[in-house]
This record gives sequence, C-alpha cells and structure tokens, in this order.
Amino acid sequence: MNKILVLVSLLFLVACGEKIHEKQKELTVESIVKLQCGSCHLYPEPALLSKEQWINVLPHMGLRLGIKSQNIDVLNKLKLDESTRILSEGIFPTNQLIPDSTWEKIQAYYLDNAPDSLEIPTQTYSKEQQTFKSYFPKINLAGSPFISMVKFNADQKFYLGDIKGNLLQLDETLHIENHTSFPMPLVDVNFDKEGKLLALSIGELYPNDRLTGAIANLDTVDYNIPQLIFKDLPRPVQFSNADLDNDGMEDLVICNFGNYLGNLTWYKKNTQGTYDAHLLKKSPGATRSYVEDLNKDGQLDIITLFAQGDEGVSIFYNDNGNFTEDRVLRFHPLYGCNDFELTDFNGDGFKDIVISNGDNGDHSVILKPYHGIRIFLNDGKNQFEEKYFFPMFGASKVRSNDFDSDGDMDMVAVSFFPDPKNGLQQSIVYLENEGNLQFTPHEIDGANQGRWMVMDSGDFDSDGDTDVVIGSFTLTNEGIDRETLTQWRKSSNYILVLENQTSKKVN
Repeated sequence: MNKILVLVSLLFLVACGEKIHEKQKELTVESIVKLQCGSCHLYPEPALLSKEQWINVLPHMGLRLGIKSQNIDVLNKLKLDESTRILSEGIFPTNQLIPDSTWEKIQAYYLDNAPDSLEIPTQTYSKEQQTFKSYFPKINLAGSPFISMVKFNADQKFYLGDIKGNLLQLDETLHIENHTSFPMPLVDVNFDKEGKLLALSIGELYPNDRLTGAIANLDTVDYNIPQLIFKDLPRPVQFSNADLDNDGMEDLVICNFGNYLGNLTWYKKNTQGTYDAHLLKKSPGATRSYVEDLNKDGQLDIITLFAQGDEGVSIFYNDNGNFTEDRVLRFHPLYGCNDFELTDFNGDGFKDIVISNGDNGDHSVILKPYHGIRIFLNDGKNQFEEKYFFPMFGASKVRSNDFDSDGDMDMVAVSFFPDPKNGLQQSIVYLENEGNLQFTPHEIDGANQGRWMVMDSGDFDSDGDTDVVIGSFTLTNEGIDRETLTQWRKSSNYILVLENQTSKKVN
C-alpha cells in the first residue's frame, strides 16, 4: 500500500469520527491504517468516477474534515433546528482535522488516478414478452404525477400516496374506494393485528434532518380521522410491525433515513398503549427492513439495508428483545443502495438478497456502470455472496416473484436515473429467469412515459398470478431534459400497471 493510499484510507477514518489514541501517534501511518481501516466505509477507488466528477465531489469530502470551501456552505439554507442538530453531532468539524499538505496529496491522488470517463456497458433488451400487459389506469388525482408510495397490502388492495399527502385505497379494478389526506407525504402503510391501517409520513420529502416524520393509524371504516401514534421522526421511509419480544403486543421497526443524521429504531409497545424507543443503529440511510427469524431460533430478527456513506446490509439478531448487529454486506459510498428484497432464488430453503443500487441524486449525476440489480446467495449460514449482476443505470426498485409461473424467480426493476438519451424505454425491465440465474431482459411498453421511483407487486385482480404497479415521481429534474420532464408532468400517468397475463394463458 503506497503512502498516498494510506493517507486516503486514513482520511476516511478521521472523517467518520475515528480518533487515534495518543500512543498510536508513535506508529507509522501504515500501521494505523492496518489497525483501523474499514471501520467507517469501504474505500472508494479513484476509478469509480471521472476526473471531472471528482473535482465536484472532493470539496464535499473536505467538509467532513473541516476543510472549508468558498463555493459550498451546506448549513446556509437550512432551518435553525436542522442546522443545530447537524452542528451538535459534529458532522462538519469546525476545526480542520488534517493539514493542507495532506489534503493536497489526497486530491492529487484521486485526480491523477481517475479516468477521463467511465466505460459504459451496453445491454440488449428483448422487445417481445408475453408475461405482462401494461397500461395507465385513469385515476382521479389532480396535479402532476408526484407519487410517493404504492403498496400492495394484506387486504388484497393497493394503496397510493402522493407528495400532497393524499392516501387512496384502490380496489381490484384500480378504482378509488377510500380517500383521505395527511399534512405531508406518505411513504408506507401496513395493517396492525387489530385491523387498523398504520400510515407512515416522511415529513418533508427532500433530503433533510428535521424531525417532521410521523406515524398514525386509520380506522378502515372512516378514513377521515387518522389518529397520531407519535411524531418527531427524522425523515422515516419504511416500517414493519411485529411482536419482537414475545409479550403479545405489536412493536414497530422504523427506518429513519434522515440525511446527514438518522437511525434504525424499534419501538416497543407498552401496557399503556404507547411506545418506548430502542435504538438499533445510529446511522443515516436506513432504507428498508424485514422482520424474520433468520437463524431459526424462534425469535424475530431484523435485516436492514443502509445507504448514505457506509452502505450495506445488516442483520440484527434478536435475543429476547436485545439485538446484536452482524454486517453481512458492505459497499462503497458511491454504490447507491436503493431497495432490496429477501427471497429464495435457488430453492435451497434459505432467503437470498436482491438489491437495486442506483441512487444517483448526489454530487456526481452521471451514468455509473456499477449501478444495477444484484443477487447475493445465502450459504445457509446467513453469509451472502454476489452471484448475479445486471447493469442498470439509476436502478431504484426491484421486485422478485415467479411472474411467469415456470418454477423459478423472475424480477421487475425500475430506474429513477436512466440514460436520458438512449435508455428511457429501458427504465423498466422484466428480467425473466431462464434457469440457473440466467436472465433475459425485456422492455416494457410505457416505460418512457414517466419517472419511476416506487413499485410494488401483488395479485390485485385475484386471478392467481402476480401483477406489478409502478408510481411516477416527476418532481425532480436531475438527469432528465426539461422537455421530457414537462411532458411527464402534464400527463395523468400516475401509475403504470403491469397486468400479469399468465393465468389467462393457462385458462
């Protein structure tokens, strides 16, 4: 490991708050790195971005070291409560942590070793597929397509949320059965064991560290009277409900994504009907959790995908309500984790992991060849190894199922940051499993008529096969030309339905 590389590794350790003990100052830099390297996040190699993009990204890295930038002031436009929280946590040190000479060497290392451009892979898509018929249903929802949630739930109905806080319950014909509204956008709903609908509001939608998120319940008979359960959540994006400590009461696990700050927390329901918060991990970027007994000991564990810097997947093993974290997958900060599912891809009885990594809403909005859909197989001991990769620029969501009913698991994936010049029609792909994790990618009609951020699957028409509903979110303009975005916003293409035709062909 050369000296510059050692300094780069040390940079990330210091940036994450690792303090080197006074006695360690006597050690060589190389020895210190060997002791502590990897304690923050995986080292991002220069080859991950072009020289031009590193010029954009490096000043933001420097802010984490207390290195001021004349052109960047991340706190300037924040509200007082948010900036106060960030400052109190020391996200951006007030004192410079490394000398200018070291920072200059770090910048030179990246710029000298980065490529002029990234090599962009090409992928051939089949235009012929008979599994899905796609269409845009008519939905009486005013305004542009700003869909923040689609969710297929246990009552065999789809739930739809938008940026205005509307919550719609759709029947099997995708007509509105119930409608209510919240002060801020909804991002997830689940039923509790009493039959009430729990609804999670993200609060302010754009990346922030304000405590404006909340969770409420609704009586399905009267949708107009939501009851607040608790509030002041740091930008929550997803939740699960289950009895985690076997006391007969249903608890909550909430992914409080935040921005610079965030956490994964389980909320224990007490005998008074309120909740006590138990921190699982203090880290931004908790994106999605599943609650399952992964080690077969009779207790529900939690498996969570994290984005935002130290990206990866963690299993929190349950011991009577006490949880121990096991980091089973870890990725570099440009990986762009967005979504994941637990499913048995190879039929060995153990849940595998499929991940969509393509979050491109950062300081380097370019096509990245390492973004796409990945399958990690479980070795039977909850250790996971990547066995499949499908390159897909800006991959945002993935859903897996045996869509064509041929006995193996297929996938549908969508992209929020597709190739704007050549790939809008490929922003939705049906990956048909031909056996042994060999997938044929198929284009989907209508893919170029919206911007796809949310998706869910389920048998909404109760015909025995699995359908897919995808929501369009056209508010942001990163990576999309103004003319295309304007057309999308003027349309009423709120959701695209992929109606599965498999049962109809059998019948």
